[in-house]
Amino acid sequence: MLKTSWFEWGTCVWGLVGRSVLAALVSVLAAGGIFPATASAIVGGQEVTQEYPWAVVVEYSQGACSGALIAPRWVLTAGHCIVTARPDQAENDPGLDNPLREAADVRLYVGATARYEGQARRANRLVKGPAGLDVGLIELDRASDKAPIQVAAPMTPSGGQQGLLVAWGQVCAEKDCAVSQTLKQLPVNLSPAAGVTAADSELLTWPMEDPQQQAAKGDSGGPIVTQIDGQPQLVGTLSGSGTSSNSSAQKGLATNVTSVRRWLDETTSTTTPETSSWSVEFILAVVLGGVVVLVVIRSFWRLHGRKRQMMPSTPMQKARDEDLDHLEQWALRHSGVEAYFEPGAATIVATIMLIAGDGEWTRRKIGSLEAAFRFGNKCGIPVYEVFRTGYPQRKRDYDERSRRPKALG
Repeated sequence: MLKTSWFEWGTCVWGLVGRSVLAALVSVLAAGGIFPATASAIVGGQEVTQEYPWAVVVEYSQGACSGALIAPRWVLTAGHCIVTARPDQAENDPGLDNPLREAADVRLYVGATARYEGQARRANRLVKGPAGLDVGLIELDRASDKAPIQVAAPMTPSGGQQGLLVAWGQVCAEKDCAVSQTLKQLPVNLSPAAGVTAADSELLTWPMEDPQQQAAKGDSGGPIVTQIDGQPQLVGTLSGSGTSSNSSAQKGLATNVTSVRRWLDETTSTTTPETSSWSVEFILAVVLGGVVVLVVIRSFWRLHGRKRQMMPSTPMQKARDEDLDHLEQWALRHSGVEAYFEPGAATIVATIMLIAGDGEWTRRKIGSLEAAFRFGNKCGIPVYEVFRTGYPQRKRDYDERSRRPKALG
């Protein structure tokens, strides 16, 4: 029985990369004793110090992957990095038949050893690989001037052939571990998939004996490079890792991209129109200029053209702490309290009047309408502007009851 485990957002996984290949290889793998399982987490590895101008960060709203620039407008990555996930998707399903992500959701950074220092690009188009293979292409919105890596001629690596995995994934095995901020590399000893004859040209494997030195979540799509005639050439794209039935040692899995060289050449030979860099910069400049103009107009309006309010402006003065304390205590002792803001004049500070349900009232300085609203929110009482609403009748009734008759004679 073949079992696979595919993580969210660009995790490294073991699986035969698609249903057409899977159907052809299930019986062969079962007989050969290879059973995929969840990979731990490049964990360990080495930080890259030399220049890899073709290394690419691939990010989208739900995660990240790695990739390789193989043409000025094209990045090669894993197929499961460019498709969406279904709500009911099984853990052992890479989802290669799922719909593509929205191209606008994909951001890329090309050709640097620090994560966000590369050339920033957006995706114009996403292209699935040949049926069942875990490869995909991303067309950039604009060409990169970084040097792409050459895809090797069709080949099947001999056992023990040296390769180098280059990727941007997590730096530890924990689920929520941070992705690496620097490009990392991990030497691997490549070999064809053991015992697989139907599609051994499409798969690469390697032993992963040290749990502290293996691929991680976010490394999916990472290029596997080997030296051919003294030049680095691309031979694989990382898909996953797992164990065999007769050993607990981890094995890495990648798609042998040399087997799809013809598809790569045909696809990358056509491009859609570029999004001109000057137009993006022009739009940003127009937006920024508009903001500046609005700020200037608003400032001028505040200083010279503001319409006068119905009532004179209040002098800028804050309410005293003792006034606020009095108002708060008064509101606690009375029920049905409402607040009425009384705007000041040129030399008179704005006040607030609290009126209880029985009409009893008190008044203190508040300073501004904003301060009145803050007080009302804090005490949970409504605030009205008296020049709009007037005073309630209960206040006038209370004043009438409280008024003492004048003494006679």
